[in-house]
Amino acid sequence: MNIRIVVTCILVCIISLGFFYLQLNQPLTYAVGDQWVYEHKGPRPFKDPSVSLNGDRTREIVRCETSDDKKVWVFRDEWGDPSQFTICYVDEKNECCRFEEENNVIIENDTPFPFEYRDLAVNETSEIISHATMRGMQKLKLQISATRLSDEAVATPAGNFQNCRHIKKESTITDSSQTPPVVCTYTEDYWYHPSVNGFVKYELDFHPIHVGDVVVEGYKASSELKQFIRGKGAEVKTIAREESA
Repeated sequence: MNIRIVVTCILVCIISLGFFYLQLNQPLTYAVGDQWVYEHKGPRPFKDPSVSLNGDRTREIVRCETSDDKKVWVFRDEWGDPSQFTICYVDEKNECCRFEEENNVIIENDTPFPFEYRDLAVNETSEIISHATMRGMQKLKLQISATRLSDEAVATPAGNFQNCRHIKKESTITDSSQTPPVVCTYTEDYWYHPSVNGFVKYELDFHPIHVGDVVVEGYKASSELKQFIRGKGAEVKTIAREESA
């Protein structure tokens, strides 16, 4: 696989995992130690599709950092092994601007974007455009369209969840440093429930990539909640629900 395609896919993975589309009609509260355990099927998203996960996917709020009296909450995803991870930094404005991955991969966005979309009405769509820099060099364009669909009942290993908020996200990553530009497109579906403070089910459909005359095959993956563990950390973050304009 072309090295730039690998880099682009890493970016897609990190940004996608940072986007919780959680719809709540109440304040959202996080605590250090909050943990979600998922049964994952298929490869790790945006990695080599021939390699499956060796264990569960886990997500945890590992710490809260403070700089200039501003807090940043750190979400860590592990993919079957502690050495395989993704980290997302979320500020008090509920925005993401920095991501990290194993092998010292660091990605920063010139324009922060929301970590959660809690106020979308059914059939309402949110459009986002952001530009990212990887290791201070490669610049990529990210376009995301997120739509809230009708609420649904979802069955998972953790149990049945009624009235889950269903968010469909269609994204495009463009690497214009190549000729012709390389474009990655993918579709994600999230089902959220307030009782677990996050998503209970996730589905990915990664579309084929065209690199000149070469086509990189697409693939699918999914995660279903097995367990939610409420953190006991002393630091708690409450995000007041924003009223729609």
